[in-house]
Amino acid sequence: MMGNRAIITTPERKLGVYLHWNGSRDFVEPFCAYCGLKRFRPPSADLGYGTARLVQVIANFFGGGLSVGVVPYTTDADMVSGLDNGVYVIDGWQVTERVFPFVGYAESGVADMAAALHAIDARQPGSERLGAFIDAPCVSVAELDQGYKVWVFDEQRVAGGRRRPGYVPATICGMGIGELNGVDVDEAFIVDVYPGGEKDIRNYLFEDSYRLISRA
Repeated sequence: MMGNRAIITTPERKLGVYLHWNGSRDFVEPFCAYCGLKRFRPPSADLGYGTARLVQVIANFFGGGLSVGVVPYTTDADMVSGLDNGVYVIDGWQVTERVFPFVGYAESGVADMAAALHAIDARQPGSERLGAFIDAPCVSVAELDQGYKVWVFDEQRVAGGRRRPGYVPATICGMGIGELNGVDVDEAFIVDVYPGGEKDIRNYLFEDSYRLISRA
């Protein structure tokens, strides 16, 4: 039976993730974007772990025991042979290069990234889904204020009875002053994730942007 085949690899071209189905860009790009939202280390930074996490997400989506595999990567010419969609080269979780299956191949972009992410999310274990986080608008930290609720990545999050790093809702409840643990926290927002309050450095917002749940 014919498939919709593709291979995903890294700039170093050591391993390839083989897709027998759903190898077009409108699936491959959302698979990668989903892994990025989950903050998984990418294969280009950690070949073994990153490849495993990509395969995990894709295998959860397909189910069963077929449709996805890991293969040694040889050369572009060898690998692209017989592929419907060619080779995707990803750096980080971005598609940065393409090896097309034939001259004149034309591909379309992702029509609805949010819908694709939700379709992938729905096939993941319940305790590992992103849920409402996918649709939350991304705003710069300069747009935030006290009383706002945002999604914060929590390395210690417990879900399904075990520690599973992921996003938790947090309310901005204060603003830092001076230094804490040798870190400048002056005018950094404080959230209510950990019980230590302003004395726990993990409660401070240091990223450039966050997904907004609601305003005060």
